[in-house]
Amino acid sequence: MTPIEKSPPALPLISFETIMAGEVPPVEWLVEPLIANGDRVMIYGEFGSFKSWVLPSLALHIAAGRSWLDKFPVPEPKQVLYIDEEMHLRTLTRRIQRLALGMGLHSESLPLRFLSRFGTRLDATGAARLLFDLEKTGFDPQVVIVETLRRVLRGSENEAKDVGEFWRAVAPLSKGRSLIVSHHMRKRSDINNGARERASGSTDILAGADAAFAIQRLGQDALVVECTKLREAEEPEPFVVSLYDEDRDGPMTLRLEGTKANYTTEGNKADQAQQAIVTFLQASPDRTVDRTAILDHLARQGMKSRTAERALSSMTRSGLLQQPARGLYQLGGVS
Repeated sequence: MTPIEKSPPALPLISFETIMAGEVPPVEWLVEPLIANGDRVMIYGEFGSFKSWVLPSLALHIAAGRSWLDKFPVPEPKQVLYIDEEMHLRTLTRRIQRLALGMGLHSESLPLRFLSRFGTRLDATGAARLLFDLEKTGFDPQVVIVETLRRVLRGSENEAKDVGEFWRAVAPLSKGRSLIVSHHMRKRSDINNGARERASGSTDILAGADAAFAIQRLGQDALVVECTKLREAEEPEPFVVSLYDEDRDGPMTLRLEGTKANYTTEGNKADQAQQAIVTFLQASPDRTVDRTAILDHLARQGMKSRTAERALSSMTRSGLLQQPARGLYQLGGVS
């Protein structure tokens, strides 16, 4: 007789009567109404779709207990582990600093820890090792964010058996924790353009997740987030997020723009704002003006500060504007 036959483990069976006797438990949200506590989440996007800005932003807001995008409540701060197997630590550090400054965070202490290019592999052995090593550090995360699936998966993302083994391997890691994993999209095609069908690899990748979000770039400084799976609530409408910054090394802010239709409407206004900025700078000494003067000028023309800021951010990122000093703008090409 095998050891299993001698002492079979008790199955944690739950009776129908037990289920019916209890009240329907409310959803406990990590980020309401997008991610529930304990969910396994897949966030997948095109190359260059800004998902490596979205993930750190989520991590910071969850650790700080702040509403994400000033729209989606985070009921309480959580301990977050951010595993990044993609970016150099220098790049990760720079992005975290910029996003934190954009939130007004400076020397505050947050329950947020990072592993950068550690070589993490989330097969059965690797997941068990990670839990063991975390226990030794004394840091017990309630949320684990992984960038990206390709870097931690043992095997091929195209093979259902390898993906299935990944979901089995991370079960101990995700027990009592939320697990958020980033992934890539396959290229667009004439046949297959829907966001639900564009997650790269096996369909078991999304099948094993409780929630999934597709990210696609929208113009130079924005992205659209589409919920393609959500077990705990009705899927929200796709929404647009823009990246705002004053300069390439300053605070970075992610802002909710609303629906894609709203963003397109505001985009036309932003184009008008850009032309107004160019005209204003052309008429100014040395074609150089400080930020406050530009915003005041556009406000006098009836343009909202948000539209003006979006125009400034976009023009700086594209090189249409240069910054000879912080807070100063001049037309590109002026020496």
